[in-house]
Amino acid sequence: MEEQKKKRKRKKLHEVDLEKDIRYRGPLSGRGFKILGWLCLALAQLVLLFSLVSRFAPADMVPSPLTLSVLSSVASLSVPFLLFATFSSILNNVNEYKRQITMHGAAALAIIVLFLFIYFHYILGLAGVFRQNQTEFAAALRHFTSGHLRGGALSFNIFIDLFLCTMFMFFLNCKPKRFFVGKKLIAFRLLALLPVLYEAASLTLKYLATSKLIELSPIFFPFLTTKPPMMFLVFLVLALFVKNRERRFCKNGRTRAEYHQFLKTNRNSLHFSIFSAVIFLIAGVLDFIILIIMIFSKASGPEVLIDTAAVTALIQEIGLLGIGESIALIPMAPVMLLFSYNRTHKNTKIDIMIPLAGVAVIVLIYLEFIFQIIKQIPTMLGL
Repeated sequence: MEEQKKKRKRKKLHEVDLEKDIRYRGPLSGRGFKILGWLCLALAQLVLLFSLVSRFAPADMVPSPLTLSVLSSVASLSVPFLLFATFSSILNNVNEYKRQITMHGAAALAIIVLFLFIYFHYILGLAGVFRQNQTEFAAALRHFTSGHLRGGALSFNIFIDLFLCTMFMFFLNCKPKRFFVGKKLIAFRLLALLPVLYEAASLTLKYLATSKLIELSPIFFPFLTTKPPMMFLVFLVLALFVKNRERRFCKNGRTRAEYHQFLKTNRNSLHFSIFSAVIFLIAGVLDFIILIIMIFSKASGPEVLIDTAAVTALIQEIGLLGIGESIALIPMAPVMLLFSYNRTHKNTKIDIMIPLAGVAVIVLIYLEFIFQIIKQIPTMLGL
């Protein structure tokens, strides 16, 4: 009887037999999440453009504020989708960090350079048209963006988030062969605080801009992170989960080589997906509770809570701090049970085409937006 109980007893992580794997493997791969991530990123551009013109365009040309808030929540899923695509690549190949860091870093830098070129060359170049020097024009522009942009700032460079998240995982999980060896490894692990501090600084700047305590210059926009606070906490929990799992696996004589073999099993993939689904659900519910609490705390009276327009305005105001955007993680939780990071594809060329197709769609969105604005100029001028 006791022997049967021992057999039924769940094995500890370090006791798992690597030769006996489970059959279940989710149908969604990192490639599928990458596609979904780029679709959400394209949607984010629409939300951004509609938000920019919502104060000036006729009401029938832009979605309602509530619709924009919903679309913004869906668009915010671009970060977790693309982040899990990165997780998939790294967990399948422990030597993938260098490529992911280079790719995300290069993309983030390209957006920064492009934005700054447009800002300094084209936008500040308009100073001469208005017969002002560039310093005065820049100050006026900073005041304008602070007063008319939602939150007083734009955060659009998603690759900053992906770069910081990959760097955090790199410092947390990699074991250098030179320099940071022996006791110096602790110093290398502490470097994981740098991405966290950057995220905290970005959130602080956005909070100050939202609260109108500072006027944030547009030159800071491409350096700001895009993740809402709750989603950032979700990432930290998941990254620490992966690290703690390695520690538990190796604590009783198992090697890192065996752990890397364990990472490729369906069992670990399912455990990772289940844990992610639970964390997403908890984070989404907590974000919803915080949103409700803040709505009640900001409402001037009970009559406001039955006024749809007033509640929508409160949700928008609170949403500028990133509160409420992570509610979209709740419907994403069951999707995680269909995700398997170790599902791979033979034709890797498609993975290269996905970002190119995504960039092409985003360019078309901006071109169509500019075209529609130009079409409206005669109406605006009364011609």
